[in-house]
Amino acid sequence: MRAEVLLLSAVLLVTGCVSTGPRYVHPSVLHQGSGVAPLRRHHAERSLDTEAARSTQARVAERTVTHGPVEADAFERLLALAGLAPGDALPLRASALTPTQAARLLSVLLKKPVTLGNFPSRMGASLLLREVLEGGSVSREELLRRMTRLERLAVLRPDGYLAWVINGRTQQRVGPLEWKDGAFVALGFELGRFYVNTGGVFRPTDEQLQPVFNGFAETFLLDKKGLQHILERHHPRYWDGTTKEAQSFFGAKMSFEDVSRAIEAVLQQNRERMVGRGTRGMYQLRGTVDGVEYVLGLNQGRVGQFYPR
Repeated sequence: MRAEVLLLSAVLLVTGCVSTGPRYVHPSVLHQGSGVAPLRRHHAERSLDTEAARSTQARVAERTVTHGPVEADAFERLLALAGLAPGDALPLRASALTPTQAARLLSVLLKKPVTLGNFPSRMGASLLLREVLEGGSVSREELLRRMTRLERLAVLRPDGYLAWVINGRTQQRVGPLEWKDGAFVALGFELGRFYVNTGGVFRPTDEQLQPVFNGFAETFLLDKKGLQHILERHHPRYWDGTTKEAQSFFGAKMSFEDVSRAIEAVLQQNRERMVGRGTRGMYQLRGTVDGVEYVLGLNQGRVGQFYPR
């Protein structure tokens, strides 16, 4: 775990938490010469914020008495998942999020410990904040609209798991990371890059978070539905009783993780063929794991078949 966290910290230092473009610092937080100035607000901004804060605090207090505590919205939940503590100051909902406020939030986040659990949400929060730095102030309504783009995004964690940006939950184990062509990768996934779920197939995104369609950048997915089908057809403990002309079973001692790792190994063994075929159509792969030969079936990039011969 310590090695994974050290690796994660190194990635954050290199990428600045996100992978969509270089790190950007808004001119309003720079000295006239060079370096980043302390994030102090202009007097007029302080006055406006103070007035808005008093008004908002009064409304929150009134609402709390009448309806109970105010629930966090989607943006505030993302910041909390990214590592922001309850005592950290949050931007006011009634006011637009300014570049100065976004820079302050980024500065706070960068000082927080980075873990495997908060890494996906940290990337998502950093993306939203850097968009404000680049594009200017954003209303809370617009910020929440932008949040909806994160719902289908996932990232590769340093431990080889694919995890959702919006809540940090893991989708599946992809495989061990290796350093290749200047990046840490695992079976087509790259550390520090966003991937979008396009109907069961995860594809890398461009700077606008749109899916990129280019050969093996299309990545292959073993989802819960596919794994359930495989176990019910070929695992003696979960077999649903259906048979075909040639019925085979995994070893009774194989766990979910063992089956997933065997699938991962067969995919790795067939990498060159997968590069040529991509995610389109249906085809089968063969591989050997621990002396057992397996057949793996792909359908539009999804693993839907896996059994020992």
